[in-house]
Amino acid sequence: MSKDTEVSKYRRVLESVRNEIVSGKYAVDRRLPTRFEIGERFGVGMATVQKALEALTRDGFLTARPGAGTYLVENAPHESCFALLQPHESYSASVIHDSAVRQAAKELDNGSSIQFKYYGISPLVQFRQDVNRLCDDVVCHRLAGLISPFHHGELDDTPIMTTPGVPRVLCTDLKREGVFCVGPQGGSFQKRALEYVLSRGRRRIAHLQMEAETSAGTVVLETELREMGLDVRPYWIQRVNLGLTASPATNIIRLLMELEGEKRPDALIVHDDNLLDAVVAGLLSCDVRVPDELEVVSLANFPTPRPQGIQVRRLGFDWVELISRAVDVIRGAHQGHKSPPMYLPAVFEDELPARRAAGPNGLAGAAR
Repeated sequence: MSKDTEVSKYRRVLESVRNEIVSGKYAVDRRLPTRFEIGERFGVGMATVQKALEALTRDGFLTARPGAGTYLVENAPHESCFALLQPHESYSASVIHDSAVRQAAKELDNGSSIQFKYYGISPLVQFRQDVNRLCDDVVCHRLAGLISPFHHGELDDTPIMTTPGVPRVLCTDLKREGVFCVGPQGGSFQKRALEYVLSRGRRRIAHLQMEAETSAGTVVLETELREMGLDVRPYWIQRVNLGLTASPATNIIRLLMELEGEKRPDALIVHDDNLLDAVVAGLLSCDVRVPDELEVVSLANFPTPRPQGIQVRRLGFDWVELISRAVDVIRGAHQGHKSPPMYLPAVFEDELPARRAAGPNGLAGAAR
């Protein structure tokens, strides 16, 4: 028998048994047929069957019980292992956001019924190792489903996105055919932040945004502020290109706090948590009394460490809850349920369970 024929028979046994496992054929008593029965069914020898079962055992699907047979393990990969797709560290636009997502997954990972595997996604050829690993895991059904906080367009039309039977959840408001949505509710941060500072009697509201915010978005913000009867001054709405340093944000805060009288803001909304450390540094250097002189509300991705030195009201999105909901959606999909898009509103830090707010070990400054 040629080597190609042997490989072909091995592949046929391996893929057939794996597909039966994933389809739930052995879900009740979790016991597989004997090696003899499998060999007779496919017309192959015991060595070929053994090789296929050993491959499935290495992948975490099977376990041998001496004298009892071969069984599907409890919490097999296609039942319990969830892929978490994040930008590769060399391609990340928000280290703080990515850290919050990973920490949230760590809190949910119980090592048995919920386990996460991480994949750093990048369009750059030199960083394709994780993409190749993910593709192999999807094709071989080693995953219950995929959870991605961002849309990675470079994965479209690849087996990662086209292989059937693998539910996918996108944690943004970008809708994709055949992909479930569980994400932050757009606009809820800005709405609640404004409501809060107004409830505190503040009317001169400054905004600090990332350069990624479009000019159209700034126009919408200015329009909304005017409709609320608030004064809008161009120098109160600042956009920063984070680049390699956030020091421009520190300098902007210093300049704003040098203003006098009605020109000086009495509230500040920070629209990106990547800017928060620089904002805190600027306020501390000016010896601004927060919140007496300036009420500060910042976007946050929970769980992340709290800033040290000033009282910032953090408002944002609980990734423990978001990823937990995504896991539920994937499990529901395996039961035939089609979940509608689900968007969770921004919440203040004191509205979260204590363990979710402070980040790892509650140590402010770690993981920044």
